[in-house]
Amino acid sequence: MDQNFAKEVATLCVRHYTEVLPKKGKPQANKEWTLLAAIVQVNENDLKVVAMATGTKCIGRSKMSKEGDIINDSHAEVLARRAFLRYLYEQLQAARSGNQESIFTSPDQDRLCSLKNSIKFHFFTSQTPCGDASIFPKESPAGVELSKDPSSDDCEAGAGVKMVQDESLRGHRGACKRAGDSFDVDASSLQLSSDSSSECLHSNKKLKCDKSVPIQVSVTEPCVQQLCNDTDSLVSEHGDNPSLLLDRSSSRCCSTSPACTSVRDDETDCKTAPNQLPEQTDSSSGYCRDIHRTGAKCMPEGPQDLLLSGADYHRVGLLRLKPGRGDPTLSMSCSDKMAKWNVVGWQGALLSHFLARPLHLTSVIVGKCPYNQEAIQRALMGRLQQVSNLPEHYTINVPHIVSTQVLFPDSKGAVQSSNAAGHSNQGKVVPAGAAIIWANVKQGTLEVSVNGKRQGVTSKNIHKKEARCSVCKAEMFESFKDLMQSCPESGYPQTLRRNDLHTYYDCKMAATPYQQALARFHVVFNTWVKKPSDYSLFS
Repeated sequence: MDQNFAKEVATLCVRHYTEVLPKKGKPQANKEWTLLAAIVQVNENDLKVVAMATGTKCIGRSKMSKEGDIINDSHAEVLARRAFLRYLYEQLQAARSGNQESIFTSPDQDRLCSLKNSIKFHFFTSQTPCGDASIFPKESPAGVELSKDPSSDDCEAGAGVKMVQDESLRGHRGACKRAGDSFDVDASSLQLSSDSSSECLHSNKKLKCDKSVPIQVSVTEPCVQQLCNDTDSLVSEHGDNPSLLLDRSSSRCCSTSPACTSVRDDETDCKTAPNQLPEQTDSSSGYCRDIHRTGAKCMPEGPQDLLLSGADYHRVGLLRLKPGRGDPTLSMSCSDKMAKWNVVGWQGALLSHFLARPLHLTSVIVGKCPYNQEAIQRALMGRLQQVSNLPEHYTINVPHIVSTQVLFPDSKGAVQSSNAAGHSNQGKVVPAGAAIIWANVKQGTLEVSVNGKRQGVTSKNIHKKEARCSVCKAEMFESFKDLMQSCPESGYPQTLRRNDLHTYYDCKMAATPYQQALARFHVVFNTWVKKPSDYSLFS
């Protein structure tokens, strides 16, 4: 993807936030920070924001509602996707009413609509998604060169993090030289499809990888592919497509190996490790090996982080839950959710009833923040390579992933830098408690939520419909029922021609192809948290 286009999308999103959205719900200046996510629609040369959200919070299990009237996960990426669903519902209503201006075609003989060929969607996030995509090495200080520790069996990249190096990156034909059970990679031959200023690979370093490093994609299905297959076969198969090369190879070399360890300080409401450098140092330079750390927690039923010093703190490729303050959440990390959406689509189960095929995004564009191309490729796509036997029209989506230098002014880093430059004595900068949800729809375009409910609702009315946000499950189900009622029963898609569809759960489970794809995803990611069904039995 063209870097200028990615910058244009990112700039459009930040400008929409600063110039179009009102002040309501935004962080307090110099005191609070938040995350921004948005979806941009492109129709030929026309770009417009169709969904946007901010947010950093989740509610714990004890606060969840069986009525579907509370938003469990208020991270910006998740809320932006929910706002996107509102936009899709309105566009589907238009298409099924014969409106040619809709982004969807009119229903076909199976009563299904399709996205018009000219329409593409691009996802922007101001920060690397929490969870696995946030696990990567910190860069070493300028001039510090790290060499292989003879006592280690793992690779060292960037600031000494132990990581299996992806051998099939663009421009790397034939660069994998076998030497017994290990191979040397000249990092000068590696080219990643992102802004070079954000890379953690440095041009004059040698990266040595040991074939004996255990690699695992899921608890039940270990990856048994060789770490260093012939690179030429990948290049000849995929040509010059860096996304596919990274995608295929990351499942080989950077899945859930205990040796693939790295992390960052998440800009979510997460508890992080102490800020001091770990005691582990490189034997040749004396420089401490360190990593960015995430607050997202490993699944209780699955492999756990090592929690050792430096590069041995985390394992990568694992499913993770967003943390709660004394009240555990049931919300998967944004890395995990976005990986799932790359399989089942961003439209969800309910909307899939009306669509001929799942909706996928063309790109993921990241604003200026701590970033690692290999980590985000691994988290969003590389972990998916063992997902197989998907139903018709379902495939593993491979979006372009691009880093930009476009700074979101209300990000944690931007607020801290601004305070430091102005010598502001505001104390600790904290995550904003409110979340903004905006959708490009005719009614109710913007709302602000706190703790999963509309901001400003009194405790007296907290359980009334007026307290609901438009993107909570209950309101989304209302939109679904409105869409059904807008057409005669003879116009229903085949999956909805049943008499036993009464609850939210019933209608989701009736989306057979979607549920089949989700089941195939769960075969590989078998520790994925499953909320009790009684949280979906509302009607």
